[in-house]
Amino acid sequence: KNNWKYLGAAALASYITNSALTNYYAQQSVEPTENFNYHVTNPQYPIVYDPGYNVNVFGSLDKYINPFDGQKYGKIANQLIKSNSTNGFYKPITVNNQILEKIHTKEYLAQCKTSWNIAYYILAAPLLSWIPNWILQRKILQPMKRATGGTLKAIELITKDQNKWAINIGGGYHHAQSDSFSLPGGYCVFGDIQLACKKYLDHKKDGKILIVDLDAHQGNGYAYDLETIKKEHNAGIIKIFDAYNTNDYPGYDDFKNQPLLDCVQKFFFTYIQKPNEAKNRKQITYNHPINRKTTSDEYKNIVGNKLKNAIETFKPDLIIYNAGTDIIEGDPEGKLNFTEQDTIERDTTVFKLAMKNNAKFIMVTSGGYTSKSAPIVTKSIQAII
Repeated sequence: KNNWKYLGAAALASYITNSALTNYYAQQSVEPTENFNYHVTNPQYPIVYDPGYNVNVFGSLDKYINPFDGQKYGKIANQLIKSNSTNGFYKPITVNNQILEKIHTKEYLAQCKTSWNIAYYILAAPLLSWIPNWILQRKILQPMKRATGGTLKAIELITKDQNKWAINIGGGYHHAQSDSFSLPGGYCVFGDIQLACKKYLDHKKDGKILIVDLDAHQGNGYAYDLETIKKEHNAGIIKIFDAYNTNDYPGYDDFKNQPLLDCVQKFFFTYIQKPNEAKNRKQITYNHPINRKTTSDEYKNIVGNKLKNAIETFKPDLIIYNAGTDIIEGDPEGKLNFTEQDTIERDTTVFKLAMKNNAKFIMVTSGGYTSKSAPIVTKSIQAII
């Protein structure tokens, strides 16, 4: 009997401790890392980075849980420093729930305090739901909050500081929705792109924003929230240019000839989820579905000509560029077949088109699930600066 009492007392104490720590970390303002040597007052270039972007739950074991390289942000920053490409970085702004609630509901943020929601919907790794939520808050959600602060700092750099462009070595959480989780495995919690749009339109009420999303996956999160943002900022205009793998997350168009183990998942996406994603796709003004058979020349035509025409027609004063590197051959999540050089040329093309058409430009790094991702992003940034 005493043993049961001790077990009950221990379970209660564990529950109370977990709840208290979870609430503490969930409510905590996430500030830039203190005493980081490469946070300098006047960096050579408007690039934002913080070592607190990096995700490290189980160290070297993380790669067996999730294909995303949670340390890639640090690898990019370190290489830029080592190659003397820059002398340092701007700090992200401090992010708290008051900022997040400019797009996310309180109910959604409360749902983030449940380990199952993070393990299943964000990481697509339900076995991790046994981990106390406060650990997931510290190890996963706080880094994403800090990177969200980086995207918002990039907006400040092109508005308050009058830079023509800015890059956040992080962010690009294009599957995050304001009031609900998108689909299992989106790896996105906070809608930094939506927040960036709102922050810019607070600065310029009649602003014209073009979201250019060239990650391998459709940007369904900000598309989901687009109408709400437009109603709140009715003098501004936001349009979307999206080139994405139409036979992959979040809405499969066809699952024929796919591996048998994927068929159940693809059936769910096609017949249950696809109607929801069809609504999101209607928000895309310039819609360019691609697949693994799309050639480099066809892709270059989309970026070089179709995007050029979109920019020249719409004449945005801000381009928010979601520069996922999961389009490269061999990426397990993107499932496309483009080369490293294709990706670097893509990034520099978007940048040059923005500058040529007098549009402000911010870039976020988004997806990329191989060891090649960090070197490619590094080379793209070096080509831009």
